[in-house]
Amino acid sequence: MDLKPKSTEMIKIILDAVAEELDIPIEFLTQKGYSKRKYVEGRQVAMYMARKFTSMTYKEIVHIFPVSDHTPVS
Repeated sequence: MDLKPKSTEMIKIILDAVAEELDIPIEFLTQKGYSKRKYVEGRQVAMYMARKFTSMTYKEIVHIFPVSDHTPVS
């Protein structure tokens, strides 16, 4: 039995938490063009948390975050 939620609500909670902790706008985590180290690391943390705390697949996570391949999600 899978107890991990698979919802956009959980992703929103994760994005809010990461953005608040790193003091960056959520848009910087979910849109292309923001490649400063702070934003890239924030994206990586958010992707890790999405994989760990939801039942989303890597493919689903990549649709939310702007990455060119699946490497950062692994």
